[in-house]
Amino acid sequence: MKGYKALPHEMRAVHGNNMQYELGKDYSINGEVIPCRNGFHFCEKIEELNCYYDITDSRIFEVEADGIIRQHENKYVAEKIKLVRELSKEEIKKYFEQNLQSLVCHNEASVRAAVAKQGYGLDVLIHDKNWYVRAAVAKQGYGLNVLIHDKDNDVRIAVAKQGYGLDVLIHDKDTNVRIAVAKQGYGLDVLIHDKDWYVRRSVKTILSKGVVQ
Repeated sequence: MKGYKALPHEMRAVHGNNMQYELGKDYSINGEVIPCRNGFHFCEKIEELNCYYDITDSRIFEVEADGIIRQHENKYVAEKIKLVRELSKEEIKKYFEQNLQSLVCHNEASVRAAVAKQGYGLDVLIHDKNWYVRAAVAKQGYGLNVLIHDKDNDVRIAVAKQGYGLDVLIHDKDTNVRIAVAKQGYGLDVLIHDKDWYVRRSVKTILSKGVVQ
């Protein structure tokens, strides 16, 4: 069965037993194939990988799975697997571009977020019902003038990390948003006197270490 697998840049699986993979090598397991416990996991479609890895910061491989293969939700686990080839960033972006119409309205939020992370469908996804998707839009630097007023603090944090609207977000009701502003190095002279102890502590740490993210 053909599928796709995401791995960190060093090709060592972060889930399971930290196996080190090599391109073109055959792998097989001992014992029963059990989803999430024993076997080689992969997805049938590229976009589904974003449920388990950030595909914009991962290496994506086309795989051939063999032997006993079991399905669990939107992933598969196999007795045998081989990494056939690595997909280029250009191939991945082209895939999202060609399948945009169906992916932008996919029922899985992680898939819609993957679309946003590729920079597509932002005009639609900015209004997504899921905060994770809207935060992904903010991370693209799109619609920040709208998302700065988002009801979810995680989205406003994403806006702050873009360095946008810090003069507004410094007064945000949410502690973590104001901390995100501080980490941009903005308004430290004000935030050092913040009503929340966590904000003041963050500012002191930044000032002592010279840490600005």
